[in-house]
Amino acid sequence: MSSIDVADATVFIVGGDSGIGLLIAQHFVRAGTQRIGLIAHDAKQGDAAARTLFTSASGIWALSASGDPASESDADRLLSELSASLGDPDIFINCFSDAGAIRKSVLCAMREHGSGTVVDVGTRIEPPHYTDGIRITWVAAENAAPDAVATAVLQRCG
Repeated sequence: MSSIDVADATVFIVGGDSGIGLLIAQHFVRAGTQRIGLIAHDAKQGDAAARTLFTSASGIWALSASGDPASESDADRLLSELSASLGDPDIFINCFSDAGAIRKSVLCAMREHGSGTVVDVGTRIEPPHYTDGIRITWVAAENAAPDAVATAVLQRCG
C-alpha cells in the first residue's frame, strides 16, 4: 500500500476544535496540508478553531462542522457538509473515544474510493493494519506529551 502525501490530502479531525485535536491540525498545516475539516461538538469553538487554522498559513481551507460524532444521523450530515466543501477525506483522525458513528461513515466513504488512513488517538494501541485498502492505525495519548502525540499522528499518515 502506498503512503499518502499529506500536503495533497484532505484531513478530517474529530475533536480538532481544541486540545490535542487542534494541535494535530496545526501540525498538518505546518506539513503543508491545505484542506482540513474539524468535527466539533460546539459550533462556536469549531468555527474559532477553523479560523485560527485558516489564518495561520496561506492557501489553507479549514472548515468546521458541529454535531454529535456518536449519532448516526449527525455523522452522515457532518461527513456530507465537510466533503461538499473540501472533498472526501484521505485521512481521518479520531480524538474522541465515542465517535463510532462518524468513524463508520468515513470508513464507508474511504472503502468506496479504495484508500485512506484512519488514526485513532487514545489509550488503545494495536499494530497498524489494512482493510479494504484503508490503513488503520493508533497513537497512544495517555501519559504522552501532546506535541509528541501530534508528531506521531503525522508520521503515521505519511
